[in-house]
Amino acid sequence: MGSFPGGGAPRHGAAERRGFRRRVLRRRLVGALAVLVGALLLAGSAAAALDAAAAARDVRAFRSAVPCREGHTPRTPDAARRPCLYEVAATVAAGGSGPYALGLDAPPPVPRELRMPREAAPLLGDLRAGDRVTVLMWGGYATAVVHDGVSRRSAHSPVGNPELAAAYALVLLAFGACTLAAGGLLAVRARDLAYEGLPRPLVRLGRTACWAAAAALPAAWTGSRTAGPWAAVAAWLLLVGVIVVVLRLQEARAARRRLLLGW
Repeated sequence: MGSFPGGGAPRHGAAERRGFRRRVLRRRLVGALAVLVGALLLAGSAAAALDAAAAARDVRAFRSAVPCREGHTPRTPDAARRPCLYEVAATVAAGGSGPYALGLDAPPPVPRELRMPREAAPLLGDLRAGDRVTVLMWGGYATAVVHDGVSRRSAHSPVGNPELAAAYALVLLAFGACTLAAGGLLAVRARDLAYEGLPRPLVRLGRTACWAAAAALPAAWTGSRTAGPWAAVAAWLLLVGVIVVVLRLQEARAARRRLLLGW
């Protein structure tokens, strides 16, 4: 199984043997560290996946929310369990941090600054400091602004959060799984790798991890336009399958080229 005669270290003197043992030890230490980092990344991926599931429940609750009944305030126990839509009067404040940031002067939980989408530009252009507006709240989110009967949704809502959390979980999963596998390979094959150098499987794992992490962004976009985080995961798995096949085909083509060139 060894890469040397008799399966042991190269017999070129005590200095060479000590150098070989040091290389083996370094690779085992690096492998153990990579296994630890990979496990932490996978734990982070699991936590992000739980956040995505919780955010998906928030989106479903938000989309089915109804106006609060009279006497039903956001601080009542019933509202804490089942948030409803309620209105808060606010005053436009000067000094937003950007062209689509609306400064507000209102009691909590209305934010001091509310991000608005580009579609709200006409409303923002009509507002001046001191104007009175109505903010439509759901839970801790300021979901819309109403002025003179014109209502515009804000960018402050749970919609979109599940897909972002799912993308984060997938990025951590890609790097965590590949780091864990690479660390295991380094730890188990430390003696062989001390002689052979960096093996092709490690290079393949690194390339796969980077491309799989990049695939999380289009997968999250797909989920936001379809069925949410579970659609994002399905799209990501499909993309990762395509990535693995393409990388294998590239490796096979490179191997044929080396064979033809006699490398």
